[in-house]
Amino acid sequence: MRSGAAWSGYSYRYGLDQRTAEVRFDLAFATGAAPPTHLTTIRLVVVGDGQAFEAALPSLLAEVDCLLVGILRYGSTTEFVLQVEDVAGFAEREAALTAEAGALHVHRSAGWDYFDDRVCPREHDWQRITDRETAEALLAAGADPLAHHVLEHAVVGGPDELRRLADDLTSAGFPPPTLDGRRLVVRRTQPLDPREISEVSVMLGAQCRLRGLVYDGWRLARGA
Repeated sequence: MRSGAAWSGYSYRYGLDQRTAEVRFDLAFATGAAPPTHLTTIRLVVVGDGQAFEAALPSLLAEVDCLLVGILRYGSTTEFVLQVEDVAGFAEREAALTAEAGALHVHRSAGWDYFDDRVCPREHDWQRITDRETAEALLAAGADPLAHHVLEHAVVGGPDELRRLADDLTSAGFPPPTLDGRRLVVRRTQPLDPREISEVSVMLGAQCRLRGLVYDGWRLARGA
């Protein structure tokens, strides 16, 4: 089994009770074309956080030609997504995998569709990743993790559509945005919590796609 050196991740909320799901993925396969090999998806689903099982996977599958491309955690379940070339070799190790996990559900499908549909980030997921990495960098640089900061979200585009967006945001309870030609700035006071930041950035990104505008990211307001 092989696993890439560069991984990233994102989280999202689902269900009526807004539970959190976490997704980790191999950046190489998320940002490039899927290879023409390893065309069998095998998902290993275990109960719990799966940390001990994850640590054991490299040795359990050491002789199997497969790629670990994603790990999903939701509810009380952890799911390991493998792209497998040596299907017969994997089958020989399935009993050992089950013994290690205690209870293991194995799901098979063809191609890379599951990775593309359920693991690989979509545009709003990439925004969540950017928000998390930016917040982490600011905290590492000394920003107060307990303070509320003034964040400036920028949108660029046509002046008429920006004015309509500004009016809609004000009606929705945002402070009146600042409009300067083809650039609109939305200010929001909040902690450097990536999930809270993403509630605004993802919403603005969706509005921009609907209106033909471009979301240009966020920063700490100067002097804030």
